[in-house]
This record gives sequence, structure tokens and C-alpha cells, in this order.
Amino acid sequence: QERHGHGDGLSRLSRTFLYGVCLCAGLLVFLAANDFPRLTVVAGGFAAVLAFALRQTLTDVVAGVALTIERPFRRRDWVMLEDGTVAQVIDMDWRATHLRGWDRAIFLVPNAQLARQCLRILPKPGELYADTLTILVSGEEHPEHVNSLLGEAARQCEALLPRPAPVIRLADASSIPYRYSLWVHFDGYMSSFAGREELFSNIHKMFTEAGIQVTTDIQDVRIERKRSASHL
Repeated sequence: QERHGHGDGLSRLSRTFLYGVCLCAGLLVFLAANDFPRLTVVAGGFAAVLAFALRQTLTDVVAGVALTIERPFRRRDWVMLEDGTVAQVIDMDWRATHLRGWDRAIFLVPNAQLARQCLRILPKPGELYADTLTILVSGEEHPEHVNSLLGEAARQCEALLPRPAPVIRLADASSIPYRYSLWVHFDGYMSSFAGREELFSNIHKMFTEAGIQVTTDIQDVRIERKRSASHL
């Protein structure tokens, strides 16, 4: 059960905005029908002052309404912000969108700020989620042998989707160690965590049985010592 709302129906933001629009429209119709020009001018001036004072809040409200209409994401969707933060959408109110991170903490993002970002909507179960893994292997091993082992490790991984099939490439052989890229697909974003663990375990098993060790980046450090004057 969600703490901040249920379902994907009309949000509190939409209801509040519609009520406000109806109230303002009714007031204007009443003033126009009863020919109250002074009250109309006063109401217009008050509205202008109020709009200036609440311009940032109104910007958030308008952005929230745009997000509600466009609906790029829904409650319980996982999104990735521009700074790399991954969180789940919990609710959207008149000012901000409520997100819940991996630590279960809930933080608020103003709707205007969220609307300006380039969001990544992470795939749900039933949708393809593609991931790329980088494996570093010693250059002494033949690439065809390494590709064969990586392919077998991927085929034995039950968490991977068989279609599209995994793709293995020698990404960089210009330096030691060699870099291999492994493209795989999961059933949604959440299943990728257990899938990556299973896949890396399979790779470790295959490489261990073949006597191959996954390496780290190699740094060649050279120190030159100058001869002292007494040896010249």
C-alpha cells in the first residue's frame, strides 16, 4: 500500500487546479453579469499582485499540470534524474513531485525543476531493459576463447532474456588489459540487480575453470634516478 496515494486517477494537483479555475471563472462571470466594473478592476489588480508574489509557486503548479496531462511517468515508476539519482515516483501534489530513494527516504522535487530535466523513465516489468557490462581480461588470452566463455556464462544466466540474444564484443585491444563489452537484456529495471549478480557469478565460474583471471586496469609507473655528482 502506497503512503502518498493510490492508483493512477486524477491527482490532488489536478483536482485543486480544476477547482481553482472553476472558482475564478465563476467569479468573473458573476462580476460581468452584474456589471461591477470597479470590483472587476480591483479583482484584476489583486490577481496581478498575487501572481507576482506567487510566480514560482504558479510556475510549479503549471509545470505539474503539464506533467499530469502529458503523463511521462506514473506512480510507482522508477526514474533517473540528471544527477544520476534513481528513485520511485510516489505522488505529485500542487507544488512538487514526491520521490522515494533506495534508502526509503522521500524527497520532493519542484515540478518546474522536474519538467526542465531530461528524465530517464526506467522500464517496468514486461518491458526490455538493456544493460552493458565491461569485462577486463589479460591480453594473453585469445579473444575467441574469451568470447566463447562469456557467451556460455550468459546462456546459463536464467535472469537474462533469451531474446534479444546477448552480444559480446572485444571493445578495446589497444591497451592491456583488453576490454570486452557484453550487451544483455532484462525483464524490466528491477530484475537487472539479481541478473547482474547471477551473470557475474557465472563469468567468475567460467573463467576460474578455464584458468583465466579478470584483471583491473594496469598502470605502468617508471621511476628514473639521476646519478649523483660523485659517480660522474
